[in-house]
Amino acid sequence: MTSLSSRKRRKQDAEVDSIMKEIESKTEERETALATSRKFFLTIVKDATEEEIKKSDALQDVDKRYRKELRELQAKLDQTIRGPTEHDTNEATAKPSNYLPADSDRSDGSSRWGSNTDGPLGKLLSRSHKEVVILDASDDEAGENEDDADDNSFLEELSNAEAMAHAEKVQKSRLQLALEGLRSGSLHRGRNDSDSSKTEQQLEFGSKESMDCDGKRFFKGRCYFYQYGRSQHVVGLLKFLSEREAEFALIVPFSDTFLGRAEGENFKGDWEPCAHVQVEIDPLMLSDLGCEHPSIKSIPELAHEPQGVVGASIYNFSYFYPGKRERRGLRSETRLLELFAGCGGMAQGFKVCNFTSGLVVEKDELAADSYEANHSSRVACRDVKEVLAECKRSQRLREQIGSVHHIHASPPCQGFSGANVFGGKNDKANNDLSYTFVDAIEIFRPVTATFENVTGIWRSKNIHYLKNILIKLLRIGYQVRCCKLEACDFGDPQKRPRIFIFAARREAYLPLIPEKTHSLGTFSTSQVTVRDALECFSGEEDVATGEHGPGPTEHDIKLDPNATACTIRASKPLPFHYRLNRRITIAEAAALFSYPAGYKFKGKQTDQRRQIGNSVPVEMATAVAMVVRSVLKHVYAFEVEK
Repeated sequence: MTSLSSRKRRKQDAEVDSIMKEIESKTEERETALATSRKFFLTIVKDATEEEIKKSDALQDVDKRYRKELRELQAKLDQTIRGPTEHDTNEATAKPSNYLPADSDRSDGSSRWGSNTDGPLGKLLSRSHKEVVILDASDDEAGENEDDADDNSFLEELSNAEAMAHAEKVQKSRLQLALEGLRSGSLHRGRNDSDSSKTEQQLEFGSKESMDCDGKRFFKGRCYFYQYGRSQHVVGLLKFLSEREAEFALIVPFSDTFLGRAEGENFKGDWEPCAHVQVEIDPLMLSDLGCEHPSIKSIPELAHEPQGVVGASIYNFSYFYPGKRERRGLRSETRLLELFAGCGGMAQGFKVCNFTSGLVVEKDELAADSYEANHSSRVACRDVKEVLAECKRSQRLREQIGSVHHIHASPPCQGFSGANVFGGKNDKANNDLSYTFVDAIEIFRPVTATFENVTGIWRSKNIHYLKNILIKLLRIGYQVRCCKLEACDFGDPQKRPRIFIFAARREAYLPLIPEKTHSLGTFSTSQVTVRDALECFSGEEDVATGEHGPGPTEHDIKLDPNATACTIRASKPLPFHYRLNRRITIAEAAALFSYPAGYKFKGKQTDQRRQIGNSVPVEMATAVAMVVRSVLKHVYAFEVEK
């Protein structure tokens, strides 16, 4: 019997080696094709001919073929390693020794967000530069038309190609073309005033309500035509800087901005907060102005920071009301309401910034237990919609919760993530939970709010969720800012890109995008590597990890000790240690999320792994909490007067 098992094992190993070599070869071929595609895309990013567009489509078709072949090889590899499944044999209980239970195999019969989900993280395709890339087995049923949404290293080329399409659309928009023209005609052409003289002029002329220039009188707060080349624009005069120059804002229709462009049939864009918005531009010469605009009598109150301008990213933009806010002293306590709280990663960031939890909601019992084991707050282990419905009905319950200064939500993202390739019946219900963020804001009217989700919310089939959230927030009187953050830029030893929404009441300041604190070389503090994070565990040679099966082979993907980790996925086994002959432990996985030593996770090891993989890395959470705290440091006048 032993001899038979040994022969089977050797045969299996030989098959695995053969498949892995084929995967390695196919991966190298795809990388070569991707390099060619990337070089070609960079040459046509602006003005592509019809022939170039056809070539671009052909290159993408080649990549789709490679991805399909790699998915098929991965499925074959998984089948070889795991052996027959229930569908292949009557022995339904026969599972290989390295079988890892999925959500549906949990002892309590439950999963975090429903049965048969693939977790909230994107497609995990991790590698180091010299190692073989293995696709996630769940990709097997993705289909050729499934867009990859995750920003991990293997998919960066594809994600960048999709981002290029977004960027090209932004670059060719009327708003961006107008901004380019205005930059060309701005005051920066040859001006050489010293900083001191410029400051003196601004102090002298900034308070003036009107100025005469070349026989014309111009008024602060009014809108004028501006001609540069063949283009004519409308600009609003914000303040005078000298006898011949002034600070202006470009006046553009709301319909020309991100929320005015309908993308997808589910976003109607049938409501606008105003007809026009103002966009910051460089100072202009008064002599270049034409006549006053006949119908736009004043500068719009709502300002817009367009895509591609803020941080040079298409993911970063905002709608806000400029100007000073009246404040009434320091805030003694900052109260937080947290929805979809998980095991407490985001809460750990708020805890560092001295937020006090008023209400915490998390449906998963084990995650709620982990939260309570590490934080003083009790968790309402219930459905978020039910809790909010009760809060809306009961004034007594709202009074019991007390003042809410900030709301944070990290709703489930299976439908947004590229990992959810099966199109489950719960997708729409899960995605619709993102709107509970707005529901909670309407009920409690906090000063500020934040929302976190995967970058897949930017995909063409999901972007209407993002747009609808932002439109709903503007409709109820909130300012909004959207941005993409990566955990490694704030001191977490993993990449993990995420989309964040910042919201603030009109009477308050809108939080800024957190400034990066770590970099590969630009900043004084370098990014935290896997070795940095796991060095304190170096003595743990042989430990039980809960991930059964043989040790790593030459084909297994190990963590790169000198780089940040790939995104740790909730629904897959933990990666192998970069030096030791085992997978990383729960404690080591927690360290890659910057959890403090001794942070407690409840449940089985697979449950603990899932909780960690679902959470927000602590340093990124802290960076977000810090910019929110800076806005909430003082009490605003409207809070005292209400």
